[in-house]
Amino acid sequence: MIGDMRKRERQRTGGRLARLRCPVTWLIVGVWVAWSLAWVAMAVGGGPWYAIDIGLAYQAQALGLGAALLVWCAAWRQWRAAAVVAVSVAVGAGPMVVGRSPMTPGVDLGSPPADGTVRIVSANIDPENERWREDLEQIFAWHPDVVVLIETSPDFWRRVVRDGELLGTEWVNHERRFWVDEITSPCSVLSRWALERIDYPEIPDADRDVLIARVEHPAGTFLVGAIHPHSPRTLDRWRRGNDQMRTTADAIGRVLSANDESLVMGTDLNSGPAGWRAGLLRRSGLGMSKPLTGGSGSFPAGATALLRVQLDDVWCSAGVVVRAWSSPGGLSSDHRAVVVDVSLTE
Repeated sequence: MIGDMRKRERQRTGGRLARLRCPVTWLIVGVWVAWSLAWVAMAVGGGPWYAIDIGLAYQAQALGLGAALLVWCAAWRQWRAAAVVAVSVAVGAGPMVVGRSPMTPGVDLGSPPADGTVRIVSANIDPENERWREDLEQIFAWHPDVVVLIETSPDFWRRVVRDGELLGTEWVNHERRFWVDEITSPCSVLSRWALERIDYPEIPDADRDVLIARVEHPAGTFLVGAIHPHSPRTLDRWRRGNDQMRTTADAIGRVLSANDESLVMGTDLNSGPAGWRAGLLRRSGLGMSKPLTGGSGSFPAGATALLRVQLDDVWCSAGVVVRAWSSPGGLSSDHRAVVVDVSLTE
């Protein structure tokens, strides 16, 4: 008798849980779908929205949760919800995969690049980094042709730009974007080869916001630059960063339409591949060099791989072929560097 009563109670409890399972699953699915497809709303809306853009920095994590949610729905036989999740994963992956190579070999950091290829290092070196010299020596040990340094420290500027600390080395060629308090961060391009900055007097604020230079490399002349808009820590900073992106995109469009030289840009977008800033670069004619299987994100460098976001990359114009790609750690910055070997023509 008592056993039968307990059995009936378990059945009633199981029935109640089964009835709750469906609405709870749909609630979770609804919240996740709103997150994973937010980029569509922003694209259709025709402009960036602050809250959505912040969430899109974690689109890779959203897709990972979507895969787990798909398993959840299948395990509980919620087939309609599983179908919705599957479609949303496919659509949500759109801005993360467009134009990207499925797989690219890693860079052999201990050897110079192969003949006919160019090695670019892009690194946010951190303006408060007291070990920037050691980090720069480490970067030089990777045999780069060009180094894009983002957020250089005041001491770097004093030693390298003002006092000429690199004079007498093969890194005597450098161009820079100035530090304007609360407006732009300091960025520099160092090159083993002749370097000439390109100016855009017809674009307002381009002398302040844009850093693009021409490199006379033995494999061919090409253009290289740095992109680092403000981080979105506040709404005002996010808006100013987007304005910098518009100025830079204008310059990129002009330079690509004016000549057929290849363009590579070291970037810390302070935004992920699904964000508005990345979309603007794609519309300007650039694409990511990071392959789909290129590992996790670049920031923060000390976080577990699953939590790092993809802020840093080298973006390239059409015709630039990425031969190898790596994102090594070990620097003092809170960003991982990006190292790419590229061919300027196929």
